[in-house]
Amino acid sequence: FPSHDKASSVVHRVSWEVFVGPIPENMVLDHLCGNRDCVNIEHLEVTTFIENTRRAQLKSLHQEIKIFLQYI
Repeated sequence: FPSHDKASSVVHRVSWEVFVGPIPENMVLDHLCGNRDCVNIEHLEVTTFIENTRRAQLKSLHQEIKIFLQYI
């Protein structure tokens, strides 16, 4: 996997602003595909930081459950 760095964290925001428009103040982009390097605007959604964090935690928990279920 490519490494996620500051440059890639800016590119998806630029992509959104070029093809969709400005990101509202106090909002962030959520990568619905789970790939933080993705710039496809169909894979991005404007959301709050809190909602983005909640979704990330749910995705992480889901992965942990999948791994756990392999061993039972």
